[in-house]
Order: sequence, then C-alpha cells, then structure tokens
Amino acid sequence: MNFKKLSIIFVIAILIFTNSVSIVSAIEIYSPTKQGNEYINDLNMIDNNMYMVIKLISKDNLDKDDAIKQINYADSLIKGLHSKISKLSSKEDDVVLSIRAVLSFYKLSLLKAEDYIQTRNTEDLIDSISTFSIGYNASTSLRKIINEAGK
Repeated sequence: MNFKKLSIIFVIAILIFTNSVSIVSAIEIYSPTKQGNEYINDLNMIDNNMYMVIKLISKDNLDKDDAIKQINYADSLIKGLHSKISKLSSKEDDVVLSIRAVLSFYKLSLLKAEDYIQTRNTEDLIDSISTFSIGYNASTSLRKIINEAGK
C-alpha cells in the first residue's frame, strides 16, 4: 500500500517537474548580443537606404544628382558593414556569409540602379528592383540567424 502511494506521489512530482521545465523553456527568450544588435541596426539602415534608392529611381521626374548621392551613401553603408563583419571570428561564419550574401544583392541592385540612371533602360530598373527585393527578403530572414547566433 505504501509503495502504491509513493509511486503515485513520485509520478505526480515527475509530471509537475516536466511541465514546469517545458513552461520555463518556452518562456525563456534569447535576446541578441550587443554585437548582434549592432549588425541588425546596420542592416536596417541599409534596408531603409536601399528602399530610398529604389523609390528615387522609380520616379517619373528622376533627379540624377539626388539618386547618385543616395546610391553613394548606400554603397558606403554596405562597405562599412562589410568591413565590420570581416573582423568576426571563424565560428560565426554562418552570420558572415549570410550578411555578405545580402550585401551582394544590394550591391548588384545599386549597380543596376546606376545603369538605369545612365541609360534609362527599363530592364535595368526592373533588375534593380528585383535584386533589392531578394536582398530585402534575405535581410529579414538574416535577423533570425543573427539572433540565434547570439544564444
């Protein structure tokens, strides 16, 4: 009889313990590291500036000077982030490669935007917009990778 009571109490204790562990692990939220936040902020800034480039070159009355200034600024942001990630350790290769992929799409978009400004060929505009779109989608997915790397 005592064995039956002890086994029931033991089973109840195990159930309570496993449920509390599940709840605690579900509630625990990992925040990115300070360095991860820095990369996320840099990516956000580049995303916003790339959007401004696309918006500027898509206008009917294109101001070439403003567009070139915005392209040069976005390019400098891309180069800055590229130099920051080159200093990361080899254990963070997945983050480095992911950021480089996004920056490559953005760089290609800038090149096509410059081509469009010079030639006014609509195919260059479409190429610039589509490569920006691919880079932007990859950038939003990349935030998840950076957050996981900070765990």
